[in-house]
Amino acid sequence: MIDKSKFFLFYRSAAVTLIVCLLVTAAAAWWTAKRNDRQANRAVAVEGDEWSTAVLERIRLYQYGLRGVRGAVLTAGENGMTRTLFRNYSLTRDLPYEFPGARGFGFVRRVSERDEPAFLARARADGPADFSIHLFAPHAGERFVIQYIEPSERQANVVGLDIASESNRREAALDAMRSGEVRLTAPITLAQETEKPLQSVLMLLPIYRSGVTPDSQAEREAQAFGWSFAPLLIEDVLKGLAIESEALHLSLRDVTTGSDRVSFYSSASDPSAEPELFTQRFEHDVLGRRWQFELSAHPRFVANLNLPSVSLILLLGSLASLILSALTGAFSVSRRQQQRIADTQAQMAAIVESSADGIIGKSLDGVVTSWNKGAEQLFGYSAKEALGKRLADLVVPPELAQEEANILARVRQGEHIPHFDTRRSRSDGSLFDVSITVSPIRNTDGTVVGASKTVRDISEQKAFAARILELNLGLEDQVARRTAELEQLNVLLESVLNAATEVSIIATDLDGIIRIFNRGAERLLGYSADEVVGKSTPLPFHVPEELQKRAAELSARLGGKVEGMQTFTRMPDAGGAEMREWTYVRKDGSHFPVTLVVTAMRSPGGKPSGYLGIALDVTQRKAAERDREVSLEMTRAILNTAVNPIISIDAMGTVVSFNPAGERVFGYSEEEMLGRSVRRLVPESQRAAAQVFLEQLERQELPGAIRNRDMSGLRKDGSEFPLQLSIGSVQMAERRLFVCIISDITQLRMQQNELMAARDQLLLAAEAAELGIFAWDLRTDRLQWNERMLQIYGLPLELRDGLTYSHWRARVHPDDRDTAEAGLRALVERDEAFNAVFRAVLPDGQIRYVQAAARV
Repeated sequence: MIDKSKFFLFYRSAAVTLIVCLLVTAAAAWWTAKRNDRQANRAVAVEGDEWSTAVLERIRLYQYGLRGVRGAVLTAGENGMTRTLFRNYSLTRDLPYEFPGARGFGFVRRVSERDEPAFLARARADGPADFSIHLFAPHAGERFVIQYIEPSERQANVVGLDIASESNRREAALDAMRSGEVRLTAPITLAQETEKPLQSVLMLLPIYRSGVTPDSQAEREAQAFGWSFAPLLIEDVLKGLAIESEALHLSLRDVTTGSDRVSFYSSASDPSAEPELFTQRFEHDVLGRRWQFELSAHPRFVANLNLPSVSLILLLGSLASLILSALTGAFSVSRRQQQRIADTQAQMAAIVESSADGIIGKSLDGVVTSWNKGAEQLFGYSAKEALGKRLADLVVPPELAQEEANILARVRQGEHIPHFDTRRSRSDGSLFDVSITVSPIRNTDGTVVGASKTVRDISEQKAFAARILELNLGLEDQVARRTAELEQLNVLLESVLNAATEVSIIATDLDGIIRIFNRGAERLLGYSADEVVGKSTPLPFHVPEELQKRAAELSARLGGKVEGMQTFTRMPDAGGAEMREWTYVRKDGSHFPVTLVVTAMRSPGGKPSGYLGIALDVTQRKAAERDREVSLEMTRAILNTAVNPIISIDAMGTVVSFNPAGERVFGYSEEEMLGRSVRRLVPESQRAAAQVFLEQLERQELPGAIRNRDMSGLRKDGSEFPLQLSIGSVQMAERRLFVCIISDITQLRMQQNELMAARDQLLLAAEAAELGIFAWDLRTDRLQWNERMLQIYGLPLELRDGLTYSHWRARVHPDDRDTAEAGLRALVERDEAFNAVFRAVLPDGQIRYVQAAARV
């Protein structure tokens, strides 16, 4: 018959476990999905920051081209520039190398309505002969005419175009003229690229007759006679910047006016081909316009991040939930069955103990091994008096001694003796009639190891003889089941001990003699179980000095002498368990640290039965602790010996640490600063800025590190001094700290002032000696020339700010150029002195001999 309760218990336990595990799996999948989204957003944001920086750097590069054109126009004079001169100037520039992505550079002339006929005459004389002004749309007022553009091969159609006839171009030109700065137009369609509408911009730089930017707007409007300009197709500008990725999509919008947002670039040929994910937007001010950079990720980008798979977590979690629920159900049923077996065994034991019949266990030699209360009542002997005595000497009359011997002989043969009537004697010597049943007791392999005898006083209970026989049969089955259960428990215990190979488990009796020595103990200590079980105590596994020290501590604490095994057992006897660190000694004499837990073992009745010691090797943990301590001491030493103040603060600006250098520089002791606000070290004039800075720290709006920020510090005595500040952040558990490294730059400022004074003196001496002085920055390729240098090379003063290496190279005579450049390379690469004489070609074609010397 099917036990429905088992099935109900199985399904109930399995269902509860399955629901809990599925909820845990769903929570893990949800958390993983959220974490993946955060990581993907961060990755796209990092890419977007890098891409927007690259675009802005490329746009800024073109300003140098505009300044070069401005210099060429100013050198030729307001009306001295010709188409031939402009082309010759253009040929000196390597546009693809210097200004990648630029369509070219040109000059726009400002022409009033009154001067338009004269301008057309000059332009046609300069060429081409059919030069004319053409418009986007009719308008009144000044003309802003494109007079020159190079290279002109694909852009001839824009020569003569009046950019004032289109609003975006006109507004950008006027803004540039009035501000004196470079300006960009809103997105436009280039006349030379009409098939790509609203994907381009013009970059314009005003040119003034004075060569420098006038101070007032009125003067700027009066002196401006044109602009240098560059037509830029954004698609070309972004080529070569390594921003076109099949995994990401970049789009650019002009958002200068909130009501009119114009998209002028998209990196995707088909924006609807793939979904756009984790979109990030950045806005930047770009030469008078405000651009929005929008970067989105395609699924391929997210896949390349190798984020944990939510689907895999759901799948594995579901499978694990099913398996665990099935195991839980099976375990519940098994535990219920074991409980029923234990209840049955307890019930049978209670029956035996409370039985009115005498139930006696004896060995094959007739020695009593068990004696129940029924036997005590029948024979008058207590269990203590009967156990260990021969049954024949206690209750068998002398005349029936042979009967007892025959019974034992039959039992040895495995024979079951059914009840038979006979006589036995009580402790007072009286005889009484009994009915006896004798059964052999077998071990698990079937060998007879004893006998079970049931004795009943048949003078009163003879009528119940059949029932006694039935009880005897039941007891035999109970003993067999209990024996099998004990065998299973022994096998389970042995399996657990053998499986714990990383943990030493040693059990002793009350005298300290080892009774259990598992495989983990064998592996850690090097002894086999056969060498120590029943032969030794755990004392040889310990360092004698440690034992003596611990024994002395316990003796002093407990007020009595403690020695030997008591060193381990006194505390467990009092409190149940003790955990301490000890040094174990292996069989080969080597030592290693362990954490040892000693527990007192007790019988179900609470009687002490022995001690259990469980030890875990903590060698690796100790090594890690030592490494951490060394690292901590090294950090303290660095902080204490650092020459610069090092201060750590939390996000609220509260000082957490203050090194000796900080005490020396600021005059405060560490005790005076710990727990106080770092604003105490900031002068009153800078505290408002410091407050804003600390609020940004608290909101985590600042980047991960700030380097070399100049500001002022406030000493305890009220004096201020210049300092340089660098800040880095570190995450400490749940707390974010900021480490501030401070450099007192008082001496540096003094040295800088002295250096500037020396430089000024040198410049005065150079001017007195009429020497040309130049400085060449290798990183930016920029040149700085004094006025005499510009005079030597025949260049106007207006070119001082826009000079590069190519300007100097263009002025060196072609026959002397290789020799001069070889000398410069030797100077830069091998620090060899540069002292050369070469010829310079002036703008009017004259030749001038120049002697130059330089040092790195």
